[in-house]
Amino acid sequence: MSRRSGLNALVDDMLSELESELESELESESFAAGDAGTFSCAGWESDPQSFSITAARAFCKDAFNVTVSTADTVTCTGTTCVVHFSAPGGWPSFNITVDMSQLPGLVTVSGTADPFRMRGQICSYTYSCDYTGSISFTRSGNCRTT
Repeated sequence: MSRRSGLNALVDDMLSELESELESELESESFAAGDAGTFSCAGWESDPQSFSITAARAFCKDAFNVTVSTADTVTCTGTTCVVHFSAPGGWPSFNITVDMSQLPGLVTVSGTADPFRMRGQICSYTYSCDYTGSISFTRSGNCRTT
């Protein structure tokens, strides 16, 4: 065996071993998946303020068809956070309540728009995270008017 083919064989062995380790890690608890393609949201669940802001943004888009950006305030007590957004362009502000008492798995979000007091909405969402750490919310059933 020539020196070059010996090196190629060594590189192939090392690559094979690294691929096996990567596959093993993807199956391990650090990338634990509830369902195929879904990764743990434990980081989000352990940060109620960030979780609430992201859930509130998804709710505003879903329930009121309004995109909001930076939250003005977030106040958390126990498993409930209230997120306040001042919407740009003359839109009303939004006070959104995020109930995380059913985590992991389900979050209930409710709110109304001021000062016009659009009819309040309450919606429940499931959520999932991907390998990049991003979280997305999917409405679970219909929203109710409050």
